[in-house]
Amino acid sequence: MFGAIVRVHDENVDTVNRASEQDFQTFFEENLDRIIGYAFSIVQNTQEAGDIAVESLARAYAAWRRLDGTDHRRAWVFRTTLNLGIDHLRRQKRSKTRPGIDEAFAEIPLGSAATTLDTTGDLATNRAELVVALRRLPERQREAVAMHYLGGFAVAEVAEVMGIGPETVKTHLARGMKVLRTEFGVQNQGGQS
Repeated sequence: MFGAIVRVHDENVDTVNRASEQDFQTFFEENLDRIIGYAFSIVQNTQEAGDIAVESLARAYAAWRRLDGTDHRRAWVFRTTLNLGIDHLRRQKRSKTRPGIDEAFAEIPLGSAATTLDTTGDLATNRAELVVALRRLPERQREAVAMHYLGGFAVAEVAEVMGIGPETVKTHLARGMKVLRTEFGVQNQGGQS
């Protein structure tokens, strides 16, 4: 009897493990570019952003079954990415080295909202200018703008990842976009961010 229970338990565990691995694979494929883009918005270096994204996803894989629900998982991964990015910047600051603007701007995975700031220039120039402009924003505004406009997160998701209320996220978004619009000479259309 005990042997039959163990076999059934093992079969259920194998089924759960396969389902979890499939869930993770789907999550990975759907979110990898966003995670790399978000990491880049923090560290401004493509290779380091890739390393941070891989580490974040490796930690997510290890904790995958403990994380419940797709939205919670995504928020957890982006929060882990943020923490890893901040840790990286702290280590870099301690070593007295500062990152330059990465020469591989063309690799930045940006959403359509970010690429429409200047319709007269080429995409690589727009990306470079956007990264420079994002660097000038205060940290919390930069995080909110990057997650919402570049990462495609809803305001509630940004709030969860950043550990703040949705109204605070909206304030960060409005202030950040106001600065970016001013810098790029773009008029606010209809009061939308």
